[in-house]
Amino acid sequence: MNGLVWTMGIHGTTINSAMNPIWLMNSDANRLAIQHGQAPKAFFTNSFIDNFVFMGGSGSVLSLVLAMLILILLKKSSAEIKTLTPLAVAPSLFNINEPIMFGLPIVFNPLMFIPFIITPMVFTLTTYLSMKFGWVAMPTGVVLPWTMPVLFSGFLATNSLSGAVIQLVNIILGIFIYFPFISFANQQQVKAQNKLEADA
Repeated sequence: MNGLVWTMGIHGTTINSAMNPIWLMNSDANRLAIQHGQAPKAFFTNSFIDNFVFMGGSGSVLSLVLAMLILILLKKSSAEIKTLTPLAVAPSLFNINEPIMFGLPIVFNPLMFIPFIITPMVFTLTTYLSMKFGWVAMPTGVVLPWTMPVLFSGFLATNSLSGAVIQLVNIILGIFIYFPFISFANQQQVKAQNKLEADA
C-alpha cells in the first residue's frame, strides 16, 4: 500500500502512520521480553520496517540508486541519470527518496511501479524468514530514527552483525530487481537524447 499510494503521487508515510501504533507496541513487547531475559517474539516493529524494508526510503530505492550508479560506471547512462544519480546517493543513504521519486521520476511512471512495489515485499519476506529461522537476530525493541544509515541501522536494531548482513543481502537483491527496469528506462532516455541531437 505504501508503494501504491506513492506511485499515485500521495506520500506513502500516510500508510506508515496508520501502522505505527502496532509497530510501536511490538517494539515495546520485544524490549520487555529482553528485559525479562526472554527472546523477542515480534517481527514487525518500527525498526523492522524502517531499517530492513524501506532502505533508501519507500520503495527501497537505495538499490535503485546503486543500479543507476552501475549504469554510470558501465558508461551506458543517459544524461538524465548521470545528472540525477550523484544528487540522489547521499539522501538515499539516509532513507530520503524524494530526489528519485520526483527526479527520475517514479511518481506516475508505470514502468517503475513494478520494482518499486515488489522490492519492499521481497525485503520483507527475506528478512522475516531469516529472522524466523534464526539466521538473523530479532529486533531488540530499540526505535531508531528512520534516517539512520544502512548497515549501522541493521546492527543497532538487532544488536548483532547479522542485522547488517541481511541489509547488505537485501540491497544486492534489490539491485537485481531494479536493474532491468532502470536499464530499459535508460535506453529510452538515450534514444530520445540521440533523436534530439540528430534533429538539432
